[in-house]
Amino acid sequence: MKMIYQPKGRRAQEYAESAEGKGDGYALNIYKGCTHKCAYCYVPCGFPWKTYPDPRKTFHEKVAPRVDILEQLDKDLKEMVKLGLENNPIHLCFTCDPYPEEHSHVTRDCLLIMEDHGMKNVQVLTKAGLRAERDFDILARNKWKFGSTVVAVDPLFYNFHDSHGLEQEGWEPGATLFDERKAAIQKAHDWGIFTWVSIEPVINPSESLEVIYRLKGWVDLWKIGKLNHGDQISPECAAIEKETDWGDFVSRAKELLGDDTVIWKKSLKKWVE
Repeated sequence: MKMIYQPKGRRAQEYAESAEGKGDGYALNIYKGCTHKCAYCYVPCGFPWKTYPDPRKTFHEKVAPRVDILEQLDKDLKEMVKLGLENNPIHLCFTCDPYPEEHSHVTRDCLLIMEDHGMKNVQVLTKAGLRAERDFDILARNKWKFGSTVVAVDPLFYNFHDSHGLEQEGWEPGATLFDERKAAIQKAHDWGIFTWVSIEPVINPSESLEVIYRLKGWVDLWKIGKLNHGDQISPECAAIEKETDWGDFVSRAKELLGDDTVIWKKSLKKWVE
């Protein structure tokens, strides 16, 4: 299989697998590049982006569907069916967002192909908010899952104005703001779609706790993980990863979450336990 693959890294498999530790997850990255420009994004640190003179700029400047994505996906799904893997989870996406501003109709085409092949366990994860709404019909009728990465509430987390009144890029300057992501989660919930929220990476613990407070009641599953790879991304990320009191964050989050279903990423396990 060329487009669909089984993540080998532990942290990725934690998101793709059907149950904690099962290791049965697969993934599909539909696009190359991502214009969300998340300052904590780890993808430019890897191949092939790290081979460019300015990996982050190259990765974030444009988005395009992968070459022959639909044809190759069809072949990969036929192979999965042949191997009896229809029930294995397929995660969209790890190295891109499934709903970029341009070309995102390709995601609907991919979902329809998966539906035609009888895939039983597909989940999407996006920061694009209501752009994903147009595919809720597919997710609902197949009992697939809708997820959103939400790590902060304050609009200043995304963009802010400096002392000279000039707009500066924050942590997720190209992604939708909290209110739109919240609206998408609520609408998916109203459709009867299983909703999940990824709070990873935790950048500002207070902001992440506020996410839990404001989204409780709309979320069927939480997945929470700390900032990782900080030293590979930027000095600021390295400092946050090192200096955050993760034990205090976990304790406060557990109190807020109550009886909600939570998967704590392994990076936080020692504080959870």
